Amino acid sequence: RFAQLETASTLHLYTEGFRTVEDIYNILQISQARRKNDPTVPPPKAKLMAAYYDKLTTLFWVSENYLFHAFASYRYYALGKEYNKSMSEQTAREQASAVLLAALCIPSSKKSNLLVGANSTSQFVTASPSESSDVLDSPEAIALLEKRAKMATLLGFQTRNPTREALLEEIHTRGILQQVPTYLRDLFSLLEESSDPLDLVSSATPLLSELEKSESKALAQYVPQLQSVILLKLLMSLSDAYHTVSMDQWKDLVSGLGMSLEQIEKRVVLFASTHSHLSVTIDHRARCLRFGSVQ
Repeated sequence: RFAQLETASTLHLYTEGFRTVEDIYNILQISQARRKNDPTVPPPKAKLMAAYYDKLTTLFWVSENYLFHAFASYRYYALGKEYNKSMSEQTAREQASAVLLAALCIPSSKKSNLLVGANSTSQFVTASPSESSDVLDSPEAIALLEKRAKMATLLGFQTRNPTREALLEEIHTRGILQQVPTYLRDLFSLLEESSDPLDLVSSATPLLSELEKSESKALAQYVPQLQSVILLKLLMSLSDAYHTVSMDQWKDLVSGLGMSLEQIEKRVVLFASTHSHLSVTIDHRARCLRFGSVQ
């Protein structure tokens, strides 16, 4: 089944890959039950499990399931740190960087957790649903929560409700921030601690440029999703401070993001439709963005 998962990943047969994940989980459960009855039965080799989580990072990335991509990246990193004693310092730094970037790519909201990804190609929700009872009680939210809990179980996570916040806490606890380059720590601080929308993009631009020039393609792949996360954070910060923003000012704020205005407008429409608490309207007639309910 591990070879089947690798083949499915190589051939981009991602639906088949997800089916194979469930098969592997069932096999691991049988193996665990056998070890309880017979302690001499060996557990799966750490190298094999590391390869398993490595393939899962690809499966979740291409399906735009950023939450589980990040958790799979963390499990891959943790296995390597624990069992690969010969890992070079550069490899360890690159893997730690991948974990941090994967976590930052998960869409987030400081106001509430979000129901994100329900309409994407991902099979599972990529962030926690809103705490409001009407959203939590909706059939769609319940179904997505059940799917996420099932996938968390299949992947052997310690919780059935993995969240962005829990992963970032684990990153702090494991000291992963101290293992990544300075510019990635600066990017983390900008996205998690800064709240000034007026210099968000201008501050992020040189950091993303440095990431894009990284020798590791595995790290550079995160740039487009980070641009999307930064745009979402910009919109949420503006909605907290302004009722309207002129189109000229908006263009200045997003000019260094590396996305065309058409791409940005499509993203804004997508965010407004998938984030119930974010109310934003693009008013082309008045040449402005309006935040809040339109009367």
